[in-house]
Amino acid sequence: MLFTTECHVCLAPNSDALVEFVTQTRLCKACLDLGNVFSDDYRVTSCPKLDRDIEGDVPFIELGDNRSFYQHVPSAVALLSETMNMDDPEYIAWCNLKGEENTKRRRAASKCTETYNQLSALWSQTRLQSVTRRLEAKGWKNELKHQVSKDYLEAHTLIADAKGPFTDSDWRSTRSTLIQYMRVVKLRRVQQERVELFWKAYSEHTASLPALPVLPPAATVGRSAELQKLISKRNLDETLTVDDFLAVLDTHLVQIASKWRSTQKVALKKLLRQAKRETNLCLAVSVFQCQKCSMHLWPTEVLAHSCFLNNTYCKDSGAFGVYDLKPAIVLPEDRMEMGRRTLMRSEIDPKATIAELDKQRHRSDSFCIRGHPQESIERIVDEKWLQQEQREVYEWLMSFDEIICRRCSHLVASGFAHEHLAE
Repeated sequence: MLFTTECHVCLAPNSDALVEFVTQTRLCKACLDLGNVFSDDYRVTSCPKLDRDIEGDVPFIELGDNRSFYQHVPSAVALLSETMNMDDPEYIAWCNLKGEENTKRRRAASKCTETYNQLSALWSQTRLQSVTRRLEAKGWKNELKHQVSKDYLEAHTLIADAKGPFTDSDWRSTRSTLIQYMRVVKLRRVQQERVELFWKAYSEHTASLPALPVLPPAATVGRSAELQKLISKRNLDETLTVDDFLAVLDTHLVQIASKWRSTQKVALKKLLRQAKRETNLCLAVSVFQCQKCSMHLWPTEVLAHSCFLNNTYCKDSGAFGVYDLKPAIVLPEDRMEMGRRTLMRSEIDPKATIAELDKQRHRSDSFCIRGHPQESIERIVDEKWLQQEQREVYEWLMSFDEIICRRCSHLVASGFAHEHLAE
């Protein structure tokens, strides 16, 4: 199409013909001014509507949000002129012939596309080898040994979109661009490797630390100035290990965590003031419970909680309840009240321990099953079965909470609290 000058409508030779790449047509100025070259209504051009059998052979374009199809009117007129005086057998034979020709053209187009893709891959590979050889001569041999750097280089536009072999002239014009690109590639690779080392060091360093006081997330620690000196500002040619990051964490993690907790404390107290709650808290030993989803949250998790991010819910004055976990075992008030109601309906002391529950002998006609006080039933039950049911209810109420041991400051599931305290 690019090497012809004839108009595709009137076939008049014209060096000033305009190319429309979307429809792959070339039009002269006279035909372009007609305005009826493409139309979705053949009545505009006084051309009768095509038969459905040959309508698919007419070139078309798709424009607009309403998916309007505009067909090439000169092609439709040419097809109609061929079939105007044909009888039914001739018309059927003509349609079959056109179908075979279209099939051959589609196969040829697919073959051309496949050949072009193969040539593009070959050009890209040849170009990559030429660029790699020249970059190695400039001192980038060690960097190109890394597969990540090779992948970045292969994805560069000058190589991925190659239309031919890489010549000396191409190298002279793109040398500075490729060398600067390799500097960026090396920076990305080294920083990524150092970030992975930092994650390993952070996990190893914090594995033995108690749950309290709360530590900042690894991403926050990694963005601190002390860690950025290792990750970003150290010489790229210098090899770092996990021990280097552990040394920095041993020295600066306490200071980073303290500064971060202070910042979180200010933001969290602002939230509490908006909710008309008490702000004089020790956030390092406090747990928040969302009253919408009943999830227990550390102070570090409140500001990122999904319910908190919902603006309509955050304006509710009762959005969050605050619980100070200084005793060895503390249950939220709503669950404690559920337990009290359950035990009082069974005429049992709400403060009784599990061992005391087993010693008591009570009969009751109304009790709670599986911790749902509102779902009570009336029946006469055996005392032993009732004791077992009451014990299951009590253990069920406690199994959903996590506690903090005052002796070791570790987080322990409530269901294992007695075993933990007995150790």
